[in-house]
Amino acid sequence: MKYTSAKITLLCCFKGRVTELTIDIPHSTHASLQSAKGALIRAVRDECGGVLIRFPSATSNSDKVLLKGPEDDVEKAKKLLLDLANDTVNILTYICILIVHVIHTVKTLLKGPEADVEKAKKLLLGPRQ
Repeated sequence: MKYTSAKITLLCCFKGRVTELTIDIPHSTHASLQSAKGALIRAVRDECGGVLIRFPSATSNSDKVLLKGPEDDVEKAKKLLLDLANDTVNILTYICILIVHVIHTVKTLLKGPEADVEKAKKLLLGPRQ
C-alpha cells in the first residue's frame, strides 16, 4: 500500500496525535538502509503503521531522517531504524578490520627472502577448484 501524506494524516486522526521527529542516522548508512528498491524502509514503514520516513537527498551530507505519524508508531520506527543503522555500522567496521588483517597478512607473507607467493595467492583468491 502506498502511503501519501494525506493517508498518513488520516491514519493519525484515527490512531492518535501526529508526531514529527527528526533522528540522526549516519549519512554513510543511508544507501544501505534504502537499498533493494526501498524494501527495507517499506518493511519498517509497514511494521510501524505507515509512518512517513524521509531521508535527505543523496547529494546532501545531512544525517537527519524525518519520521512522521502517530506517536507510538514513530517511536517504534525510530527504534527500528536506529538499530538497523547501528547493525550496518558494525558490519562495515568488521569488514574494514578484516580487510586490514588480510592486507597485513599478505604483506607479511610477501616480505623477505622467504616470500610465500602461493600462500598469499590462496589467501587472496581462495583455493582453486
